[in-house]
Amino acid sequence: MFLFTHHFFYYIWIIVAITIFLFNRLEQSRFGRALNYLREDEVAAEGSGIDTAHYKLAAFVLGAAWAGMAGNIFASKMRIISPESFNFWESVLMFMLVILGGSGSIPGVLLGAFLIVGLPEIFREFANARMLVFGLAMILIMIFRGQGIIPSRVRTYPLDDPAGQEERP
Repeated sequence: MFLFTHHFFYYIWIIVAITIFLFNRLEQSRFGRALNYLREDEVAAEGSGIDTAHYKLAAFVLGAAWAGMAGNIFASKMRIISPESFNFWESVLMFMLVILGGSGSIPGVLLGAFLIVGLPEIFREFANARMLVFGLAMILIMIFRGQGIIPSRVRTYPLDDPAGQEERP
């Protein structure tokens, strides 16, 4: 069991690395492409032959399983879980991580997490104005950079000549 804090630190970073690896692989798979199509336009995805109900259910199950794993890690660290452990501010912080970093971008969410967790430590002496700074940062990000600091990549697919007649330079 992980009784020491530094062991738990390494355990969490191993889980983060595995999560990043698996979700990058998921994004490049057929299942991930179907989820991207579903996110962009549900009607067009269904018209393309994607079983939207199946993929929505699978995405929900995957998200619930991953949230359960993260909750298990949190519970093993905290050793007690109660409804008071999760307040409105925790929800706002999680929302800010995704919005600030860029929805659908793993590097963006990691950068957002670093900024949201790291900046309060820098501005510790301004504890009363922290909410004001976070609110101002959110407004500025939404106005000037609606996709987040590191937006998700636009996927492009090369259009190859089906007959293979065209030479490439």
